Amino acid sequence: MVDVKVVEEDQMVEMEEVGISTKEIIMVRGDYIKAKEYLERAIMANPGDGHILSIYGDLIWQIEKNAARAQQYFDQAIQNDPNDCYVLASYANFLLDAENEEEKDYQIESDQSHHFQETKHFSHLTTASFI
Repeated sequence: MVDVKVVEEDQMVEMEEVGISTKEIIMVRGDYIKAKEYLERAIMANPGDGHILSIYGDLIWQIEKNAARAQQYFDQAIQNDPNDCYVLASYANFLLDAENEEEKDYQIESDQSHHFQETKHFSHLTTASFI
């Protein structure tokens, strides 16, 4: 019987050799915790690798929605590899996604505030109807 875990790890090595990253493989499987662990080890081994830093920043944004923390990793990535098109594209994608998320949050807050103002505006009618 073949050990499935060994086969998967061998396949991951082969996939990495053709340009598919461990993070992409694990994220496709949905194992964000394992992806985070791999990337943290990769950062410790190569703290100046902009590609790894940008992948980690993207992962932080995807699983935690922590824009400030993700931004720190993207800043480090750009500082280390300012001309890397993958780093720049990942950062641009993050900025767009974070802006869309912020706009969505603002719209929800605005809708809730507007609803509260309408309720407050008509409260005298409710009170008057009971008199």
